[in-house]
Amino acid sequence: MPPVDPLLTSLSACWLVFATTAPTTYVVGATWLHRTRNGNKDPRPSQPGWGWGSGGGVRTLVFQALSLVTWLLGCAVAFPVVFSVQLDHADVTRELLAGAAAVGAVSAQLFQVSALLSFDAGAKPLRIWSGLQQGQVDVMWDVKKLPSRAAASYVVIAMGTLWVALGGALLYLGSEVLHDASSRLAYLVLAVACLTMAAFTTYGLAGHLRHAPALAAGSDDDSDSGRRARAPPSAWRFFQPFRGGAWFVATQALGWGLFSAGLTLMLYLIAQGAAGVMEGARRYAWTAGAIMVTAQLVLASSLVFFQGPQRTMQLVRQISISLGEEARPRNLRQRLENVATIIILYIPMHVTSAAMAAYFFFLPPHIAVTLLIATLFVYYTVTSLGGAPEVSGRREWPAFQDWFGRQLEEVLPAWLGSLEVVREGASQPLDPEKRYVFGFAAHGLYPLGAGYLPVLPSFRRLLPGIRPVTLTASVVFVLPVLRDILAWLGLRVVTRRSFLRALRERGSVLLVPGGQAELVHTHRIFTAREYCVYRSHKGFVRVAQQAQASLVPLLVLGEIDSLRNLISAPAMLQWTYKRLGFPVPYLIVGRWGLTPFPQPTGLRFIIGEPIPPVELGPGEEPTQEQVDAVHTAFYDAMQALWHKHAPSFPGYDDVKFVLVDK
Repeated sequence: MPPVDPLLTSLSACWLVFATTAPTTYVVGATWLHRTRNGNKDPRPSQPGWGWGSGGGVRTLVFQALSLVTWLLGCAVAFPVVFSVQLDHADVTRELLAGAAAVGAVSAQLFQVSALLSFDAGAKPLRIWSGLQQGQVDVMWDVKKLPSRAAASYVVIAMGTLWVALGGALLYLGSEVLHDASSRLAYLVLAVACLTMAAFTTYGLAGHLRHAPALAAGSDDDSDSGRRARAPPSAWRFFQPFRGGAWFVATQALGWGLFSAGLTLMLYLIAQGAAGVMEGARRYAWTAGAIMVTAQLVLASSLVFFQGPQRTMQLVRQISISLGEEARPRNLRQRLENVATIIILYIPMHVTSAAMAAYFFFLPPHIAVTLLIATLFVYYTVTSLGGAPEVSGRREWPAFQDWFGRQLEEVLPAWLGSLEVVREGASQPLDPEKRYVFGFAAHGLYPLGAGYLPVLPSFRRLLPGIRPVTLTASVVFVLPVLRDILAWLGLRVVTRRSFLRALRERGSVLLVPGGQAELVHTHRIFTAREYCVYRSHKGFVRVAQQAQASLVPLLVLGEIDSLRNLISAPAMLQWTYKRLGFPVPYLIVGRWGLTPFPQPTGLRFIIGEPIPPVELGPGEEPTQEQVDAVHTAFYDAMQALWHKHAPSFPGYDDVKFVLVDK
């Protein structure tokens, strides 16, 4: 631990320097931003503009007020330290006061510079200091000595970086140097204040200065007003969600996300300090500091990408639709429902992973592991009570299915561009008393459509009385949260036992015959423009014949090319699938190459005519020849659907249909 005296000396010197420069900066502003009467025609000499703080607009006045308040507070708390006033617990109290005084003086200086840089010569005067302004008319401020708006924005970014440095220094002192609990806590609070001010100043003021229109120069002969012409309204807003272009929105999301993470970690550290527990403070402090520095750099970089509201990106327009900006009335409940729909559909695994990572983010590793294991044990025990829901379907939730289906038909067209459910031979309804096995193709990387198609109102209108149970891979029922969503939708694991049980109970099932063997060929839609359907699996045909169920081909267009694997390694996918039973690497991305949201490729589900089973007697098993015949008829029907519908689907005019056997 370094001695206290050098620390006090350094902090006192910091206070003395900045406590002097803050009023000096104000005097510079009064001297530079001098005013004249009736422009340059007035023979009387210019007078210092001591009231410039009220003549430059609301921003200047606010920064002036903040500068004055922080300067006075800094001087007040510095008095006992500088003049060696006798204090109780002298060393501890002086440490605390010296830090607060230094922060107050530095903040006063930065606020004063911000006031000067944000001075708006075209703003309407604020007649607050009437004594200084009485009798002074036809005011013209001389702002030629101030830097340009772009240069001023860089100065503000530099000041934000200085605030970050100050916050980092306080964070270091509070976690590494000081040992008194109250001093450590105070320094951490001051660090949070500095880092927060850095982010908001960099984004708010630097963004305004960089992107606000330049002030129109007033004429020297403008004797009517003696003021500069008012600039047109700025396209920049402090709160401007989803405006400014794709790169601006992406970097803003990253920057504020990092800031939120760092702030959360620091608040947790403060809470631990308030409770008298500072275990792992050093690790948390260094992590929070690194995150905050990165957030500052990202937020500063984002200002370069701002393009104005006229270039709002396409995804944002679709998000606005899904949130109710265009497609629905502006109702908070409806917007929240649409947001929940997108989260449920595309990012449940991301939310789950983030929740698990939070254990290790906020807790020591050994505690995080123990608590996570205990949480998962309770979770799986509770969600498996009464038997395996992935086999019995006992957790199916009809009300959730109805709500989710309605939401999907409203939101998906905005996200994907279009949503259609088409049925061949729609004039002849399917008999709900018979059994059906819907064969869904192609699998793609993530066959979402197979899971939600049966709950879509358009599907239910085309097939009244038919409620197929979707069968899916068992691995998805291992993942927390996702397994709950699938159980509520009525999905079950694709095993012979659940297959036959679903046919007995519900009369129809929906499955993806190609499975993961089809998944590993998905890349060919991008590299070779080939739509690959794997046809070597015949077990579903045999089970359908045994249950005397008709096979119904179900082709989907637009889904497999809406998402792609971030790391394209087809040979490795094939090898790991054959050796491990699951393809690796497997990292699904969509729009802009990084997000889990799909490309707007459009979506069309085509339901073919049922292929009746071979009639069997009681206890009779289908022969291999009969299974092969129905299998061939099924894939011939699938290919016929392709040739009829694919040419009219956007972007599929050059895509070839390929049946894969290995």
